[in-house]
Amino acid sequence: IYFGNGMNNTFSDAVSSRIAIEQKLKNELPEDLNIQYGISYNRKEGFWNQLLEVARQKQVDSYSQLYSWFSSVDIAPQWFQDWMKQKATEYNEQEYIDDSDLQQQIQSYNSNILEGKPVIVVSHSQGNFYANRAADLINSKSFVVVAVASPSRYVAGNGNYTTLRNDFVIDAVRL
Repeated sequence: IYFGNGMNNTFSDAVSSRIAIEQKLKNELPEDLNIQYGISYNRKEGFWNQLLEVARQKQVDSYSQLYSWFSSVDIAPQWFQDWMKQKATEYNEQEYIDDSDLQQQIQSYNSNILEGKPVIVVSHSQGNFYANRAADLINSKSFVVVAVASPSRYVAGNGNYTTLRNDFVIDAVRL
């Protein structure tokens, strides 16, 4: 079972999440399953870092303003609307994925599958782009994605997912 991190997660954050998954499942699953846990760490955060930099340059008083604009609590200024429209045309899920991270993840998954070990990736937020792309490239019934707070438009293999219905940030990303 791998944990695929989301945005703004340090490697240490990803380790903590992996440990939390392990602790939770330890009480839920039989001990004789011999489950191994890993991390599918991704580093790319281009869009969000760019957004924060533009907001800083435009002298946004508080980053909470960005969340208000995303959630339609406040009407976003024209510069923000224009920037978001531009980025929407530039980015798609494939461009968002850092290939070196993806290739390393696929290598780990394939190694496990070749050893007869099924792979489950619990992916959070941005990590879902990586997990979905890996699933598309691996194309194995031994590879399953469980999506958490996914900004992606699908879950590979029609896997399970959970997202808060009132998660305005994820809703804004989907738009």
